Amino acid sequence: MIKNVESLISMTFDGWSKKRRKAFESLTIYYIQPADDNPLDWSLHVHLLTFDRRKGRHTGEENGKHLASTIQKYGFADRLKHKEHRTKYVGYKSLSLMHTEPSSSSCIEHTFHLMPSHFIQALQVPSIMAIGQCLHDSEQEELFDDFDNDIDPSQEEEPDDDDDEAVELATSTEWTPGDIVGKILAFVAQVQQCDAAMGYLESLCEKNCGKPLQVATWVRTRWGSLAKCFDRMLEIKQPMNIFCVTADDNANIPLLQGDKRWINFKMSPDEWHVISLCWNVLMVNATRNAILGKEDVATSHWVIPAMYEVKLEWEQFLEDSTYDVIAPAIQAGLNSMYKWYRKVTEDKGVYFICHVLDLCHRLTFLDAAWDQALIDKGLRTMHKVYLEYKDKVNVEKPAESTLKEVQWSSLYSSLDSFMDKLIEERRKQKAAASFSSRAAM
Repeated sequence: MIKNVESLISMTFDGWSKKRRKAFESLTIYYIQPADDNPLDWSLHVHLLTFDRRKGRHTGEENGKHLASTIQKYGFADRLKHKEHRTKYVGYKSLSLMHTEPSSSSCIEHTFHLMPSHFIQALQVPSIMAIGQCLHDSEQEELFDDFDNDIDPSQEEEPDDDDDEAVELATSTEWTPGDIVGKILAFVAQVQQCDAAMGYLESLCEKNCGKPLQVATWVRTRWGSLAKCFDRMLEIKQPMNIFCVTADDNANIPLLQGDKRWINFKMSPDEWHVISLCWNVLMVNATRNAILGKEDVATSHWVIPAMYEVKLEWEQFLEDSTYDVIAPAIQAGLNSMYKWYRKVTEDKGVYFICHVLDLCHRLTFLDAAWDQALIDKGLRTMHKVYLEYKDKVNVEKPAESTLKEVQWSSLYSSLDSFMDKLIEERRKQKAAASFSSRAAM
């Protein structure tokens, strides 16, 4: 199949783990195939080339080596134009082994997952930190300005009686946001381990919620599932609290190991409030990922506005005093998005070009959202790419009869409505500023 492909080839490399940590990897290739009698009549082909069980260490270096060997096995390294991968290191490693320099980019869906990943890690959830998913020290120093200085060099194990603040902190039983999230995740894990507990909670849900609901589990690498977990727990918070108060005295439910008791999992109104705040934040990315994931057409022209929309909503959370309790975690997520948004808008011309070529808004949205200098840089990149293709391809303008109707996507009403709203807001702001300027004269 590949030997008959004359065009350049783009590819997507993906890897994930199933139950019991079984790792799988897939390699998908994309290429353009023109008709024999008309080079302007072409179609985009997509083929899943490999879907294999991956043995051995599931590290960036090993995955990069495996990807490079797979490309060499099928013999299309010389025609590789663009590659998309989950992690930066996998891409760099595979490219260095192939001694080639195709353009590459990280998976945009993965970028949306990194944002809530940094958010949860910055909350310092005990159960997540315990499995080695904590932030690196350097990242902590960037998040917390006083990280290096927040250390007491003295050898005292008890706070000084004269230090009121130290005594208050030492004797405080107040839960931190990370503790609260860890508390509810621990409850989910404990209930899942006991059929009797699951049955009792289900009966309480049927009695108090009108339907036999259960706790929802989550996948650590799919942060949208954590939003769904929080959503379910908020829905059954009354049955859960009743469960926690009564389960220790229920003869049908085995006692927890050690000194643990179900009553310790009972959530206060303030704790439920923290869970609801975290749910609001996580749902922004989960919703956008769900919409993009359902599309069966190319979505490159929506990448910039989609990332801008998510970034804007998180910034609004940060400005809302209601979210002060989790503000450092929100900032951690935003820092991740700023990094990848900058790469998408400044380093990778493909998304700018795809957006500008879209018939709906072209430059209108970017005029409202970006500084002119950034737009000019994108246009220069686009002009350079255009000249490269112009020198290589010499075709006549297609006849009207050969033009195909644009296929509109179901996402049009969602993301384009956001862009329309932003454009209108910026137009009103400019009009108000112009009016104020004339009034001042």
